Amino acid sequence: EKGGLNAALLHNLRVGYKELLQDIAHDEEGVKEMKNHLKQLQREREHIAREVAAAEAFVESMSSEGALGPIVQKKDSLAAFAEDEYKKARVQHGNMMTLLKDEFGYHPEYKLGKTNDPSKEFSGKFFTPDPNPNDFV
Repeated sequence: EKGGLNAALLHNLRVGYKELLQDIAHDEEGVKEMKNHLKQLQREREHIAREVAAAEAFVESMSSEGALGPIVQKKDSLAAFAEDEYKKARVQHGNMMTLLKDEFGYHPEYKLGKTNDPSKEFSGKFFTPDPNPNDFV
């Protein structure tokens, strides 16, 4: 009786030992996965830290009045240049519309121009530049 009981106990210990070894192997695999995941998170953290540092440097460079002075002056001069060129383009557009009307009988509302030769009729899209392009409302 004692021999059978001891054999059963030994069998149960061997089965428990195998299960314990399997559990340890699974745990070691889980540790490897966690370490890989942790490495990935660390890389992401470093990447985000670099992006934050770059954004902070950009904001810092724009925060001082001295750094913005030349940029604002250039913006103002470019805006004045663009406004001037737009006014010139409006005048030129008006001159060309007058030429089309006088020389070719162009009628803007009907989008049609006629000449003495019917095969040379033309059409175009009616367009007038906005007199105040800065008025967005």
